[in-house]
Amino acid sequence: NKKKQKTIDKKKTQAIPNLPDKNSVKEEDNKSKLSNEPKREQQIIDKPMKRINLKDSFYSQFENQYVRTHSKENKKIEDIYQTLNLISTEEKVNNYKVKHQKIGLLRNMLKCEKDSSVLNKVIREANIQKGLDHPSILKIFEIFDGSEEYVVISEINDGRKLFDEINDIGPFQEKIAANLIYQLLNVVNYLHKNKRLIHSRINPGTIVVNTYDDDNEYYDIKLINYHDCVSFQTKNKPKTKELFDNYKTDCFSYDSQNNNLNNQDIFNYFGDSFIDRFFVAPETIKDDNYDEQSDIYSIGILAYYIITGKIPYINYSNDPKDYILNNKTSNEFIDPLFENISSQGKYLIKSMINKNPKNRITAEKALKSNWFITLETKKTLKVPNNEYKNILHNIETYKRTNRLQEVALSFLIHNIPDIDDIRNINKVYSNFNSTFDGKMSLKQLQEGFENYLNSKSLEKSEFDKKMKGIFDLLDTNKNEFIDYEEFCRGGIDKQLFTDKDVLEFAFGFIDKDGSESISLQELRAILSKEDNNKEVEQIIEELELGEENNGVLTFKKFEESMNNYLNKIEEN
Repeated sequence: NKKKQKTIDKKKTQAIPNLPDKNSVKEEDNKSKLSNEPKREQQIIDKPMKRINLKDSFYSQFENQYVRTHSKENKKIEDIYQTLNLISTEEKVNNYKVKHQKIGLLRNMLKCEKDSSVLNKVIREANIQKGLDHPSILKIFEIFDGSEEYVVISEINDGRKLFDEINDIGPFQEKIAANLIYQLLNVVNYLHKNKRLIHSRINPGTIVVNTYDDDNEYYDIKLINYHDCVSFQTKNKPKTKELFDNYKTDCFSYDSQNNNLNNQDIFNYFGDSFIDRFFVAPETIKDDNYDEQSDIYSIGILAYYIITGKIPYINYSNDPKDYILNNKTSNEFIDPLFENISSQGKYLIKSMINKNPKNRITAEKALKSNWFITLETKKTLKVPNNEYKNILHNIETYKRTNRLQEVALSFLIHNIPDIDDIRNINKVYSNFNSTFDGKMSLKQLQEGFENYLNSKSLEKSEFDKKMKGIFDLLDTNKNEFIDYEEFCRGGIDKQLFTDKDVLEFAFGFIDKDGSESISLQELRAILSKEDNNKEVEQIIEELELGEENNGVLTFKKFEESMNNYLNKIEEN
């Protein structure tokens, strides 16, 4: 209630004079768009949009067998998801909140019409995001590539854009700001080190915040909008210079009415789609060979904005491109709110917005800043010691028996990230993964359990041997580190997945044709690897899927197999 009242009071005192009503501006824009609509539709008919090529090698790194793409319309979306409400609509893209009818969990459904001007962006973003595995990145669950619509089902996004949050309640206290920047650096470091990706568009409109702790206003963040991501290897990266082409038109189409406005009034009035320009790094405007350090510059500007509500060294009445390129540091930190923060905070932010990207601090080094240590930022990721013990117990009793059970469990871990147990595992993984890159090493696993359990019951050699066994068990893809979802598979209480509806949900993932039974062909497709054909045949034999049983796996048999597996774990 205090938060709402603060929002109301701020809106009353910050009414912006002499500006045209936003709705009337939008109506005028829509009229002009509608007048051109028949012509645009005709252009689409005459010249079909060329879709991006997902077979390009860039997209292969994001393949994820637990994200289904329905290329044929053999399943009706309305049979799987109940639409609750429309969240937003723009450019023939509708965003809905939906509920999965089998497991009852909320999801986000984005429907993009095939003649939408942003179809390629939607396709590109979905096919990058589905291969990302980090607590601060929304998961993609499935894709429907139909004849009229491209539909993406993803993790529910109930938060608010950071821009709206700051615009309503004002700048954040230093400790809250530090926590938010810490999380952002964490996910960006994952993109840089694990996926070799540059996000390219970090600003208050591409960060969604949720408040999970009302006492200290701790924000949990999600970094969104991956359609502008570029690989480190991409040559001739797209410049951001074009963002400034229409700056005067966008900002001063009502020039005569803007004379009495201060800089921040203009900034707030135009919203998050307008502010993208102010967070880009100078090298992305003039060069096409910029690197991941451009993201760090954006985070530095963002940190200043979170603390003050303003952009440093920018005069909104002039083209901001010149200010960004010149980056005059003599007057960039003159706001009283910024002057009041700690010297450690100032030092870190200045080191992030250094004009020379080679002298800019990296995400990994920034995460080790004294600012975060002094403010005890990682305390918000702390979980009770008994949770560490429970997770260790679950890992120790986790047995990988056959690949069918492993695939089903992996699918459930990916598709049910909303429960508190998995949130706690998120925090434990983040605490152990001291390099913040989504690659937990054996050393990090050992140090993690040593530090958080303070266990001295085993000799060092015995403890190390035990940890090596756990590491080998969890590293299912044998890439010499533990991925986040691999850690979840071991650490979660498996009894959460014994519910019949949950098992039917997993069964439906393998049953690709929706026939309510799994054929040998479907089974081999989901289980087979180059080196495990013998294992697949053993599973078929164990489940008695020979010709005498019509060569199909029924749900009853699948449920029996999974419950036997999960109950054996519980007995241990």
